[in-house]
Amino acid sequence: MKQVHLTKGLLEFGAAPEREGLPVALIFPFAGGGGHSMNEWVVEFAPAWRTVVVQYPGRGRRQAEPFARSLRELAYAAVRDLLSLGMSAPLLIGHSMGALIAHCTATELQRHGASPQLLLASAGHPPHRGVPLSDVPLSVDLTDAELIETLDARGGIHPQVRQERALLDLFLPQLRADLGLVREHLRRGNSAAVSCPLLAMGARGDEVSPPAELPHWSALTTGEFTQRTWEGGHFYFQHGLDGLAGEVGDMLQKHG
Repeated sequence: MKQVHLTKGLLEFGAAPEREGLPVALIFPFAGGGGHSMNEWVVEFAPAWRTVVVQYPGRGRRQAEPFARSLRELAYAAVRDLLSLGMSAPLLIGHSMGALIAHCTATELQRHGASPQLLLASAGHPPHRGVPLSDVPLSVDLTDAELIETLDARGGIHPQVRQERALLDLFLPQLRADLGLVREHLRRGNSAAVSCPLLAMGARGDEVSPPAELPHWSALTTGEFTQRTWEGGHFYFQHGLDGLAGEVGDMLQKHG
């Protein structure tokens, strides 16, 4: 699928002149993820949306840049880039860590008078609930081997990365940096509410963000709240998101 770097931090997939009039779906990857780690979301939403994935510093074309100092910093950068490109009122999609950044981005867009159409928080721990005691990878004490073993069990490492030491050596520092930001963000908490509809999604077998946490996202919107549960684990979307874009489109049409 064709891709274009709109800015250092925004990578558009399916880019073509005729797509410029379409609504924007801004997608935030999970911890350790880069611009190409959310392909399943891109494929699902690309037919009807301009699919733009956030490329975090310290990976991909931004490999030489220092890691972000906070999740808010990543959100503020996304808002700055969106507004500079005239892409206001997007659909915001985030998975796991990405859900936390998407939430921050939504509240910051509101502050600029550009409320998003909808916030889709996938497998993300509600940011006002504190650090989950069960989330082992957030521990700074894990060795590389322990971290890899934990992520392997959850399907969180791409097989190619797992098999090539050079890729693993790039991935692990990115992951550790991201997990540190997540822990600090959850420790501080964020109870700011958005005014747009909020769709919280998770999987029945997710041990990182259990489905019992989904209803707590309702406290973070003054708009309509919806939740959906999928089969699978923390990375359930890797098995497909069939029909999700249509459901989201129906929700937005309903709220006109």
